[in-house]
Amino acid sequence: MTRRRTTRLAEVSYSGQARRRRKAKGTFRRFTFSSAGELLKIGERHKLAIWEIALQNEKTWHSEEEVLAYVRRIWKVMQECVRRGLETEGILPGGLNVRRRAPRLAKKLKAPGSGDPLTPMDWVNAYAMAVNEENAAGGRV
Repeated sequence: MTRRRTTRLAEVSYSGQARRRRKAKGTFRRFTFSSAGELLKIGERHKLAIWEIALQNEKTWHSEEEVLAYVRRIWKVMQECVRRGLETEGILPGGLNVRRRAPRLAKKLKAPGSGDPLTPMDWVNAYAMAVNEENAAGGRV
């Protein structure tokens, strides 16, 4: 049985500082788990949300400020990707003449008077489509 390797913030750091800290501190995380069930049990036992458990584990290698700055940077990139995907119209690159669909769906959803109870789910689909189209176009995802 092979164990899956997980990527940690420390492993994607651009500086060698994270590796040095990890080596100095060891790789002992505060909360260890190997399944979603174990993660949920840890949360129940310690009265912590999943994000709090993840933050505690990341603090093994980074300060809380570094972790939060990294998360904010990722969130900003994700938001920009969705925005571009919802605003950019036209044909996707690649020669297959695939038309972008997310902008048209977003305009339709913004129109007043729908009253459809599934509109929030349609927005989720529009966001997912926007990101997929940005990815297909070679944009930053």
